[in-house]
Amino acid sequence: ESCDAEQCFQCVPCPVGYYKDQVRNGTCNPCPRNTYGDIVGAVSLQQCTQCHPAAYTTGVAKASPSDCICSSRYYYGLDEFSAATCYQCPEGALCTDNTCFSPNNTDTCTDEGAAIGKW
Repeated sequence: ESCDAEQCFQCVPCPVGYYKDQVRNGTCNPCPRNTYGDIVGAVSLQQCTQCHPAAYTTGVAKASPSDCICSSRYYYGLDEFSAATCYQCPEGALCTDNTCFSPNNTDTCTDEGAAIGKW
């Protein structure tokens, strides 16, 4: 089938971490810093999900909630709806590097430093 170049183009869905808010040729837009996009074929910026307020990403075009890194004094977990979130370290569960330790990982800090207190 013949096609006039100005009228024909092939729509290709954007990969996760990207969106395109207009039907047009060109590249997809990356989800901005501190967001992630876990939908193939996202069509708006609103489909990029904001990380928890106590979390950040190391760049743009992130594709998963696990790409949101909890800030110091917070730890990653799932809320009652199985959504990724950051929880503040409970009093007595802070490591010397400002990370948290968990009673599920044998009460040790990831940096092998000392824990400040106990759960």
